[in-house]
Amino acid sequence: MKKRLKKKAGNRYNVLKRAKRESRKRRGYKCIDYAIVPMGVKDRSGFDEEGYILEYAYATHWVAELIYNKDIYFIDEKMPCIIRVFPCNKNGGTHTKFPLQLIFYKTEEPKIIMSIFQKLVEDMKNDCFWNTVY
Repeated sequence: MKKRLKKKAGNRYNVLKRAKRESRKRRGYKCIDYAIVPMGVKDRSGFDEEGYILEYAYATHWVAELIYNKDIYFIDEKMPCIIRVFPCNKNGGTHTKFPLQLIFYKTEEPKIIMSIFQKLVEDMKNDCFWNTVY
């Protein structure tokens, strides 16, 4: 009985496993790169002030994914690259499969997209992600 209740109380979706699985795909959403970074004190307090702490009570880490799909259109413009950000626990588990933040980009050049993704991950590590606009 305790085992069943523990399963129900736990997180349903594992974002980290999904990112690893999407990195091996050939079609559809292909994960180019992903990173899991612990939340800093400033990011955690900003997260709390926005009111997300009730929805994501066990969130202690960020998972950022760089996704590529050639068939994505956003307001009649081709946007093939997306950066998705999820709050999760240290194992990558979260109770919802929807990202907290989506960032769309028009360019298909890998150098530009990878530099933007690396800057986002560095901001997460330096505890200034929540207040930065991308």
